[in-house]
Amino acid sequence: MEVPDADLDPQDEATFRLGQHALVRHHLASIFRSRRGPLTLALALGVAGSAVSLAQPYLLKRILDSLHEPEALRLVLVLAGVALVAACFDAIQQFVVSREAERLVADLRLSLVQKSVRLRMPAYSDARIGDLVTRLTTDASMVRGVLAGGVLDVPGNALVLVGALTMMVVLDPVLSLIVLLGTVVALVSATLASRQIRSQAIVVQQSVGTLGAEYERSVSGIQTVRAWGQEQQLVARMSALIGDARKRGTRIAGVESVLWPVTGLVMHGCIIAVVAVGGSRVELGEISVSDLAAFMLLTFMVIAPFNQLVGTVLELQVAGAALLRLAQIERLPDESDLDSRSTRNASPRESITHPPRASDRAVGPRLVLGSVDFTYGDQLALDGISFDAGPGGVTALVGPSGSGKSTILALLMRFVDPSRGRITMDGEDIADLDPAAVRSQIAFVGQNAEILAGTVRQNLTLGQRTDSVERERTWEVLTRLGLGARLRSANGLDTAVGEHGLQLSGGEKQRLVVARALLSDRPVVLLDEPTSGVDATNEAEILSALAEVPGKTCILVTHRPMAMSSAEKIVLIDAGRVVSVGTHEELLRSDDLYARLNERSSGPRELARRMDAPRSSL
Repeated sequence: MEVPDADLDPQDEATFRLGQHALVRHHLASIFRSRRGPLTLALALGVAGSAVSLAQPYLLKRILDSLHEPEALRLVLVLAGVALVAACFDAIQQFVVSREAERLVADLRLSLVQKSVRLRMPAYSDARIGDLVTRLTTDASMVRGVLAGGVLDVPGNALVLVGALTMMVVLDPVLSLIVLLGTVVALVSATLASRQIRSQAIVVQQSVGTLGAEYERSVSGIQTVRAWGQEQQLVARMSALIGDARKRGTRIAGVESVLWPVTGLVMHGCIIAVVAVGGSRVELGEISVSDLAAFMLLTFMVIAPFNQLVGTVLELQVAGAALLRLAQIERLPDESDLDSRSTRNASPRESITHPPRASDRAVGPRLVLGSVDFTYGDQLALDGISFDAGPGGVTALVGPSGSGKSTILALLMRFVDPSRGRITMDGEDIADLDPAAVRSQIAFVGQNAEILAGTVRQNLTLGQRTDSVERERTWEVLTRLGLGARLRSANGLDTAVGEHGLQLSGGEKQRLVVARALLSDRPVVLLDEPTSGVDATNEAEILSALAEVPGKTCILVTHRPMAMSSAEKIVLIDAGRVVSVGTHEELLRSDDLYARLNERSSGPRELARRMDAPRSSL
């Protein structure tokens, strides 16, 4: 997704650029195909308006030749009518183009949002959220220039140029040579400038994306920034990025500041030359005054569309750079390949979109992992993982940090797929199911306790078939988790939680997401360290609530001794392998690694207990 570095081999860079241009051309063609009807109308209006305007120099010559004849007034009225018709064509065309340009921006933004929510999960590890936001806002707006920048006027302007130059040659070949020479010089200048702008525009947009990503990262971590006194460093870093974007933008401005005066000078030179040479030819009787007047009007008719064409080319370079950045996201792998795999491999029964949920089941499904491998790049993260988890109890995944516990949850959620082996849900391979169908059966509680802006009610009903909640059941779960009194004293279920749950403490956020999972109608609950950010009392409340949920299949990743001891079954994982399976008491007796993990996790709590205990006097 990045522009090659300056030290990239020239041949490799040329290949890279060629691929970029092909990608932009492909998406431009797609844009025009999807809007064939309205854009064809706009194109026809532009050509019609240009064709009508070509009659104006001829009518002007006729008027000047018949100034003292009765026909002159009629010709003036005809000329006014022609100008009015051309203006009407232009107005209608501009409306159609502007409307389609806005629709294009809206469609691109919607497409980017749809793509973003379907990207394969590994893509989010490399993504910069601020850069994605920049693409959604700034880049999408700049693509408006593909239509609004005058590209649909190109055929009409080309018709005017060719028609005007042809009429010039008919009127006076000598003066035509002057205008043609000036047009060629200006065209060469515009071509050279557009190449410079095209390469710089891509870099500028990437700089803006980097700026947005860094700003988002800094603001989202503002508490840490202030706690460590890094405000000035943040400002300095942002200032450097802003300066870089400014310098790159200035390069484009510099090219444009040279181009427009050069083309303007050339065109004004043409006008001066036409006046000087044409005046001499009038004095010599080689052409008439009406011929010179018509030729002057034709000269202006060449200059105006030529300037429009140059502006369109420059606008397309910038819009093309923005379109490239959007197209890069569109080409990232998403879950559609998983869907197609599911459709190809699954039987009609397996490819159902909405499997039965908890409310439709007597008990949750049995999950079985059979000889599952998973590779991160070249590194084997899971090696032959095999275990099962059934309904009506908690299965705990325990092991040292980095042993692969969270990766197992990601596999169960189909955020990623195994490199080898299979995972079944009541005997059905989840690889043969739509990923969305698999997730519709799972309530997931992540380490970060994700809370969305809104109310407690909105967070509790997230992902449910309805926004309503069973009041008695809801308050029962919230009270069991120690949130009942806190919420009743506020605004009940309509209590605002703030952006990212800022109105709640860390422990309250953790308990709220657990409540969301327990209240859901999903038969499987996956919890990744749900008690890591709470004290012993809140931990006991969470574990008690989990134990009292009937029928659901619960898998819990934990390193906390209390959570370990509460699980019906413990799967001990080390270096991506299952090393032991049993109860808490069995593993304490039989497995040294488990005993060490339990003792290590108990250490801080035991130290705190001893420090709080009364000290004997000496």
